[in-house]
Amino acid sequence: MQKRRVHIGDRAREIKKKRKSRTRRTVVLVLVGVLFVIGGIVYLQNIPKFQITKIEVQGTHVISPIEVEETVRDTLVGKYAHLVPKTNALIYPKKKVAEVVTLKYPRAESMTVTHSAWDTLTISIVERESVYLWCGDSVTSETVNGKNCYFADDRGFLFSKAPYFSGIVYLKMFGGLSGDGNEIVGKHILDRETFDKMLKFVESVKTLDVIPHGLVFYPNGERALLLSTELSEDKQKIIFTGDATDTVLENLTAALAGDPLKKDFKEKFDSLRYIDLRYPNKVYYKFQD
Repeated sequence: MQKRRVHIGDRAREIKKKRKSRTRRTVVLVLVGVLFVIGGIVYLQNIPKFQITKIEVQGTHVISPIEVEETVRDTLVGKYAHLVPKTNALIYPKKKVAEVVTLKYPRAESMTVTHSAWDTLTISIVERESVYLWCGDSVTSETVNGKNCYFADDRGFLFSKAPYFSGIVYLKMFGGLSGDGNEIVGKHILDRETFDKMLKFVESVKTLDVIPHGLVFYPNGERALLLSTELSEDKQKIIFTGDATDTVLENLTAALAGDPLKKDFKEKFDSLRYIDLRYPNKVYYKFQD
């Protein structure tokens, strides 16, 4: 019988070659499968029934719902990785929509973005309430007339240019402002804690039948309540320090409760120059002769 000689090295190379071939086929099949799955997902994500086509805006009174809708549509333009449209109802940029609308419309105090139907996005907005007017850094004939004022909410946040008002419609504030940049809208008149203290003091003063029409925040930390409808700093004002503590209010209450200030305040109010509460446990006042 004739014997065949088999070289071990040749067989090993042949087995190795077959293994590489199988590996290549497996890799190709896996890649084809992955591409097929990705392609299927991309196809499904582009189906019209999964796209947001309607945008509803709710809760606006001053903000234009049409403008908000246009802003949202602009935010949804484009595709993720040039494949999946941002209008896809499953993966639309919800957080981005809220950020863009809030930034563009400072009057919007809060908002929610909900997917109310497969093809509908609902934007619900709560607008800020106009509570005060901020009319400039200082009291001048130009700032007093109210032609260049801004609306502020109950937190002292300036959110919109205000139209001209004849007479006293809102409490007018002057000075202050916290925040960087030259843009007025988007700033706060004072930091939240200080502003809240000022408002508490103002409301407490009103319980004494003293009606302030203006509030001035001076750079040196002093404040002044302007009692005249003309918003004059030369008469009918209450001066106090930035702290506006309970002690300051107690001193004012005691002074207005006793004569001669009690009587003069009622009978000679038009000639009142000032009531000064800047000094501990002392109240100074002056009426024009």
